[in-house]
Amino acid sequence: MMSLKNRDTNNSPKPSPKGYKSNWVFLLVMLLFIFSWLFFPSFKIKEIGWQQFEQTMLSQHDVAKILVINKNVAEIYIKQEKLKETKYQALANDLFASKIGPHYSITIGSVESFETKLEKAQEGFSSEDKIDILYKYCQG
Repeated sequence: MMSLKNRDTNNSPKPSPKGYKSNWVFLLVMLLFIFSWLFFPSFKIKEIGWQQFEQTMLSQHDVAKILVINKNVAEIYIKQEKLKETKYQALANDLFASKIGPHYSITIGSVESFETKLEKAQEGFSSEDKIDILYKYCQG
């Protein structure tokens, strides 16, 4: 009797560990995300120059905020209501583009130089329309 009982238990399929299937699904989703980020350039933040930023975004009061990362890159966030305009149609049509941003980036020479240029470009702006610069330092 003992041998029959042992044989039945040994031949029955063993239940899979909890979370085993969900780990594979998670891994597959992450790999698809990374693949999309690497191979679809529309998913990446578009880098622009100062002139384009000043003439087409800042002067039109389209900028919601600016975040300087590690003193060398300024990330530009466009106001939600401005994203509906035709000049931002590429962002609106991009399935992967985040509506909350950042939408563009600028490589800056130095924080001081960028601040000076931004201050000069906003000279005629009312205090409500002036954009403050936020700073973020990331290690790594």
